[in-house]
Amino acid sequence: MTDNQDDLFSVKLNRRFPILLRTVVFIVLPLLALMLYGRYVYISSVPSEQGQLQLSGLKQAVDIQFDEHGKPAVTAASDLDAYFAQGYLHASARLWQMELQRRMVQGRLAELFGQGAVSTDIWMRVLGLRRAAQSSWQSLNDDTKAALQAYSDGVNAYLTSGHPLGPEFAAFDVEPAPWQPLDSLAWQKSFALSLGLNMYDEINRVKALEHISAEQLASFYPFDPAQATMIAEHPTDSTPATTVFANWQALADTLRRDWQVGGLYVGSNTWAISGKYSQSGGALLANDPHLSVQHPSLWYAIALKGDRLNVHGMSLVGLPGVMLGANEHIAWGAASLMSDQQDLFVLDTIKGDSGHYRTKNGLAEIVIREEQINIKRQSPEFLYNAYKPIKLKVRETAIGPIVSDVVDSGGLTLALRWSALDKIDKTVQSLLSLQYADDWQSFRQALSTFKNPGMNFSYADKKGNIGSQAAAKLPQRGFGVGVDLTKADDPAHYWQGYVPFEQLPSRYNPPSGMIVNANNAIASEVAISHEWAPNTRAKRIEQVLREAVTQGKKLSVDDMARLQNDVVDNAALKLSKVLLVQKDKALALLSKEQNDSGEQALAALAKWQGDYSIDSSAASVYFYWRGELIKQLFDISNSNESGFTLAANVERALLARVDETAILKVLQSSQNPWCAAKQCDEIVAQSFVDAIAQLKKETRSYDLDDWRWGELHQVEYRYRPFSEVKLLEPWYSHRQGAAGGANTVNAANSAKLEDIGYLQTFGAAMRAVYDLADDSQGGYRLPMGQSGHIMSANYDDQLEGFRAGTLTPFNANNVASQLTLVPKEMR
Repeated sequence: MTDNQDDLFSVKLNRRFPILLRTVVFIVLPLLALMLYGRYVYISSVPSEQGQLQLSGLKQAVDIQFDEHGKPAVTAASDLDAYFAQGYLHASARLWQMELQRRMVQGRLAELFGQGAVSTDIWMRVLGLRRAAQSSWQSLNDDTKAALQAYSDGVNAYLTSGHPLGPEFAAFDVEPAPWQPLDSLAWQKSFALSLGLNMYDEINRVKALEHISAEQLASFYPFDPAQATMIAEHPTDSTPATTVFANWQALADTLRRDWQVGGLYVGSNTWAISGKYSQSGGALLANDPHLSVQHPSLWYAIALKGDRLNVHGMSLVGLPGVMLGANEHIAWGAASLMSDQQDLFVLDTIKGDSGHYRTKNGLAEIVIREEQINIKRQSPEFLYNAYKPIKLKVRETAIGPIVSDVVDSGGLTLALRWSALDKIDKTVQSLLSLQYADDWQSFRQALSTFKNPGMNFSYADKKGNIGSQAAAKLPQRGFGVGVDLTKADDPAHYWQGYVPFEQLPSRYNPPSGMIVNANNAIASEVAISHEWAPNTRAKRIEQVLREAVTQGKKLSVDDMARLQNDVVDNAALKLSKVLLVQKDKALALLSKEQNDSGEQALAALAKWQGDYSIDSSAASVYFYWRGELIKQLFDISNSNESGFTLAANVERALLARVDETAILKVLQSSQNPWCAAKQCDEIVAQSFVDAIAQLKKETRSYDLDDWRWGELHQVEYRYRPFSEVKLLEPWYSHRQGAAGGANTVNAANSAKLEDIGYLQTFGAAMRAVYDLADDSQGGYRLPMGQSGHIMSANYDDQLEGFRAGTLTPFNANNVASQLTLVPKEMR
């Protein structure tokens, strides 16, 4: 056609299809171009795992072999080059995760996420984890400093390699600063914060004791000694700098919900069995740490080999080395010791003087420093004014930072004493030394300088020995046992040092041939904690292992993996039998509409074996019945005649601590502090009716098939920040039915959803099993995958295997790809 004919055709087309044409030209084509460009950006940001890369900072070439799931096996001529390569690999797979970790510790999240992150930034500035890391740097030996520097150099080699950064950095217009050794040290302290929760409960105890009896409080804190009721006699009018949290539980909830820091009974399972009970003849060691549900996991599987180093297992992203794993001689795992290494001290401040507090020895100084928090402008930026930076005054004492300036503490001025803030902290040095241990003595020697968080380490070696060692710097208190607030008016009340390492609990080759820990109370001559997790998980692990031994069965790595995925709760089974005693009363209270489903629910529960399997409807019936029972049985708001109202989030936190043992103690005692025997029976019956009603309300069905546990209990892996964007959520958020419960070996604590069911909040963040007779038999698994890049083949390739409870060999023979890192000067 001629030009005139073309124009005429366009005019006719435009007249005939005006909306279609404009839609295609102005919307469809730009969107298509944007999508293609986005896809290019996504794909180009995925790092290569094959070929050769020249990097400045390496001394000699490093070979890296990747298995099909992206686990690298690093072979270097020196340990420092191995740590360098590890830093490069962490950055290449998890750079955005590392950036968020670093900003959270520094209190700089608001620079990315705006006003919604200010409260967290303020809390982190008050704690001063980065400042504490700077102080503790000088206490480290030269080898540890060199390892941290080599790791940082590897991270920075990736930053300067010219490789395109992930789309997150472009979306937030962020250029990551060079990584520093102090960033690693500070992140380790943040990890300790996730496992250090005692400070919240100290103040919750005090608030609860204002309204309920010590006997009632024992239902929530069963390991406490006789409850003291010390509350400061002199509330202060010293003006807080910034109060951003309504109470301590609001702080705990914010950190858990928004940043996956902390949670109830965050801990782990770890156990070791003697070689006489294994198929291979070697000792077996299993470990699955429990942390908040998130993607990517904080863990990264890796093998490292240098001139002295030869380890494989799980590294913590942001730190060099293998934190939990095995070398040529031993394997080690860990569970939270649940240790109490935090105390809140009440300061006797002076009216009109924010710079001093009283002690019997005279006035003590409060040092004030100023912090500036910058806040990202709300989007779209051209519509909103810029936020003024927040000038934050942080007050510190010889005890620790004054934390009540940001948390409403009922008029009290509180300073936090926490071992992780000490000037001397060799925890990272301890972890790096652990990799070189070759027997029980050197293993314990490495742990002797471990400070925070308190961990209970399991041990196994090539000679068939097994053991466990508590590792922590436990305070020697000048006053109290750590469950109450402590007055700071007398320096004799302060910590008087730490419990010597030799006094910490330790076991070696027990006659039973097995060692199990699942955050449960352990025998100790020194005070460790008053906030242990229920012993249900530990007892179940021991039960399964002992049954196998009694039957003469030899255990394998696969048996250990199945046990890690076990979903039986024997305490729940025991309580369900007690609840069923009131089934006739419960049936009598059902409405005509509820009757059939109620009878079916009770029949299903009578056959239940305590398993929280995905397909179990009985598990849902029990769980909802239990939930209604707890609310009605432990009715805190009506427990006395004062007419008080405890903060709703504090009440929820207390009720969340109730386990089956506490419920049974009430139901089976006619002299309990909550209800008379007849009234208890009525509550049990009524709570069943309410549970049936709640199940019907949420599922809109009386059909038990619609009440299956996997439909009402799910897990969701979200990748921040894109999982928070509605259009991107389908790609960056993965939800599926989840087995397990809070007290099953396959731990799955959960929180109530507004619409239907429960969402798992924490669980296994990785699983690993080691066979000390045959390295090829051990294996690992992550919840989603090694990579934080959605276009990577290893982004979510472990999801189904993790759900099924299978493991991937640590040293798979098949090499999926190979990468060589060479010094830039080499040709």
